[in-house]
Amino acid sequence: MIVERGGQCGVQPARQGKKWLRAEEDQLLEELRGEDRLGDIAARHQRSVGAICARIEHLLVPDRVFDSDAALIDWAKSVARSPQFVRPVSSPPVRTVVDVERPSRAPEADPARREAVLAIRTALTAGTGREVAAPDVGELDVLASFDDGRLEEAGRAVVKRRGPLGLADWVLECDSPGIADIRLTADQLGTGGEAEKSAGAQLVRAGLARLWQRNREILLMRLGLLTGATTMAEIAQQFGLTRERIRQIQNRELDRALVTAGSGVRRGWHEARDRLRRLLIPDGQSACDPELVLIFVELVMPHAPREVAVTVVGRLSGGKAATCRELVTAVETCHHEREQRNRLAAEEERQRIRASEQRSRRTAKVLRLIDEAEWPPTTSIPAGGAPTPVRSPGQRPHWSNPRRWWAPRLGREVGCESEAELHVVQLLDAADDWS
Repeated sequence: MIVERGGQCGVQPARQGKKWLRAEEDQLLEELRGEDRLGDIAARHQRSVGAICARIEHLLVPDRVFDSDAALIDWAKSVARSPQFVRPVSSPPVRTVVDVERPSRAPEADPARREAVLAIRTALTAGTGREVAAPDVGELDVLASFDDGRLEEAGRAVVKRRGPLGLADWVLECDSPGIADIRLTADQLGTGGEAEKSAGAQLVRAGLARLWQRNREILLMRLGLLTGATTMAEIAQQFGLTRERIRQIQNRELDRALVTAGSGVRRGWHEARDRLRRLLIPDGQSACDPELVLIFVELVMPHAPREVAVTVVGRLSGGKAATCRELVTAVETCHHEREQRNRLAAEEERQRIRASEQRSRRTAKVLRLIDEAEWPPTTSIPAGGAPTPVRSPGQRPHWSNPRRWWAPRLGREVGCESEAELHVVQLLDAADDWS
């Protein structure tokens, strides 16, 4: 059994996992020029829908991220039908999502849409008296991908906060509203307040914003940053997928969550990466501090599986796959050591409370015995309540009255005239309160 991209289960295709031949790739490109549906193409090749989509990405190397398989196929058909399309002489090298950041550049916008963005910018900055810098084509293309409502809302926020409406600030506000206002330090993580928790969650959401919408929601649910289901079984039921498929999506998106420094247009995930690095990597070091990562994860994602949360934080901070695995091990070690310290401290506190209660009981019993005991006439009880031995410390007890008690607190033997007196002396020696 296998799980298709759409979540349907069925019999494994005959050529599933087999090597792609040159002739089969040529046939696939020829079929993209026709009107065949994705399912028919997969059945003809005896492969899964996911394998067909992966091979199309391998052959054509799209420059953007698609929200669905249907969008990918529509794009591939338009490319294959283009008169300028030429079949590559040799297939490009196999791409892997591990340690490769997904493309962040937006498709080139048409001139009319660029003019519309500039018109919105002019309207927002009118009357401010601020000099407007020359627009950057790359930033204009990114802004053109947002709708007018989002552009106006983000633009007003930037103008109110900064004054001039720079395109770079505008892009960041459109990607992740309010990310430029986040002020989070390592010292603030220890307070564990709601403001720090909200700021950390906003950084994680901003770092994952470039993932496909459905897969991003699944990963955010696993991290506990979206309301609703958190376990794989619950998420699978909500999306109509299997639990195994949710696990596959989670592991794949963990690899794709890597954020590198980037070049060209600075997006919201680049800002989130730099802020997380300043927060979790101490000065003079090149890797995240496991203690800080553990505090951050427990504060921001307390209900998430620790391994998944730590991996996400490591990838968003720019860590490679091997580095993230080492970080997970280091964080688990820190957590174990902290739990051990907490257990030892709790045990010491329990022993201190137990000893205090025991001393209190002994003292109360001593005072009760002093009040209730019947003393011999020759024995005097001073006003303080402590018995006084009849003999001197150096005097040997008489053979007919051998009662004596070695009192460690006094550092000597104490003679007693009665069993009651001996009992009181013993209790006073064990008690912690002398009148």
